[in-house]
Amino acid sequence: MSNYTQGVCHDGAAILKDGQPLTIEKILEALREREVLIEDRARFPDRPDGVGRMIEAHIKNKDAATKSANEYAEMWRRRMEKAERQLAKVEQERDALAAHLDQLGYVLVDAKRSAAVIAFPSNYKASDYQAFAKEVIANIEKLSQQTPATSLACRDLTKQSEALVALYNDCLGHGGDGMVRCAIMLDRSIELREEAEGHQ
Repeated sequence: MSNYTQGVCHDGAAILKDGQPLTIEKILEALREREVLIEDRARFPDRPDGVGRMIEAHIKNKDAATKSANEYAEMWRRRMEKAERQLAKVEQERDALAAHLDQLGYVLVDAKRSAAVIAFPSNYKASDYQAFAKEVIANIEKLSQQTPATSLACRDLTKQSEALVALYNDCLGHGGDGMVRCAIMLDRSIELREEAEGHQ
């Protein structure tokens, strides 16, 4: 058990615990603990040692509960971090699949048009749609080799390109420096569009 003594430290007289000076807060805490001990001993005058053991057991239980709570909190913090990483991964996969599905939608619309030419030959002249049908087949082959992640990259680049074109159109009326910036944005938009087409 720690001993409280009066002593001298580098900045004057102080109350020491195990040879170390105590702050006012620590001194008040020690006094409160002693008051509780005195009250407990007053309630159980015939068993002071038993009360001391009860208090010691209570402190050990409190320390064990605190340690257990800290370990539990740390476990949940790790689980939350893992769940956040998994959620980010799932959201990225979801976005990639959504972009892939968008591209499939465009190909399906074109395939439906090509099928209509075959299904209703009296309404269409097949020779007029031959080049279109070849393009649809090429798009289907290209898409079948593409991964959802590639579709997502393509979609993101296309959206960035579209945003720059919209900004370019908004800036056109400003003249002077605005025209130079517009030209730079338009060049970047074209680069992004070409990069997106390279992903397809």
